[in-house]
Amino acid sequence: MGNKKKKQMEFRYYEIPYGEPVLALMGEHWNRSYGLDENRQPITDLHFHNLMEIGCCYHGEGELLLENERFPFSGGMISVIPENYPHTTTSRSGKNSQWEYLFLDVPQTVRELFGEDRRMSDWILSRCAKGAFCKSRREAPVLFHLAVMIFREMEEKRERYQEAVRGLLKAFLIEAARNQESGEKKNGNGGGIRKLPAGGLGETRHISAALEYIHLHYGEPVRIGELAAACHLSEPHFRRLFVQCMGMPPLEYLNRVGIEKACERMKRGDGSIAGAAAHSGFFSAATFQRNFRRIMGISPKEWKKSPENYQGRLAQYRITYYDGWE
Repeated sequence: MGNKKKKQMEFRYYEIPYGEPVLALMGEHWNRSYGLDENRQPITDLHFHNLMEIGCCYHGEGELLLENERFPFSGGMISVIPENYPHTTTSRSGKNSQWEYLFLDVPQTVRELFGEDRRMSDWILSRCAKGAFCKSRREAPVLFHLAVMIFREMEEKRERYQEAVRGLLKAFLIEAARNQESGEKKNGNGGGIRKLPAGGLGETRHISAALEYIHLHYGEPVRIGELAAACHLSEPHFRRLFVQCMGMPPLEYLNRVGIEKACERMKRGDGSIAGAAAHSGFFSAATFQRNFRRIMGISPKEWKKSPENYQGRLAQYRITYYDGWE
């Protein structure tokens, strides 16, 4: 059997400076011709990062390649690219384009900004990991404006700028999640993840112990009586209150958490579909397949091949490590 040669891909690693909320790449150094190496030769390899990349284009034209999709860009565009998402930027005809970039550790930032609000944290993390997008300032005016404000705070470093940036990041992450939602509505279901409810239907503090229990033990057999006991409620009262707060019965929520955890595992390329099912609390292949298709709209096998499953496909490439951009 012949060995099929893997395509080349670069991993560019960044570190956020100690004490800073983000890494900001700004200034004239980023007014350049993108897509050319130091010898002015075209760069054909995609790359990915260990952090989320947020880019604002101020002038210039070119093309942003987000894995297999090509998007023309021009001044007044914003791109949001999650960690481990293959991409590259190419200016038109070797002319300069001016970008500024923010690099953000989303899980760490969400933990710091949203604390014990697990429902909000899960909503933002699942939405932000869904995929990359590029939009004009007209399409996403709030998102673009928030990013520019973060750049200016990081550039001017006025008194208490770190706290100001963290406040802006909280609004930015919510707005980025909303923009992912608008993309879902525009594109239809298409086999994409139907996320857990974003809006509050009721006070979750009464069932917070149950939500925490689910997120800690989703890979184990979980009984509704155990969840009710964790909240010091009778089972009938707990079921009614859970539906009031979450908009779905507790078993449905548990199944959705398990399916999303299975998707996260498959995105990382960690083993087989059966392994992802067992790790996520589905001990029957038939039960996993049935719930996956009901919640996701497609089978697990079809989902693994879908455009959203970008992280698992990194295994198809030969990875070269780079320490950020120079």
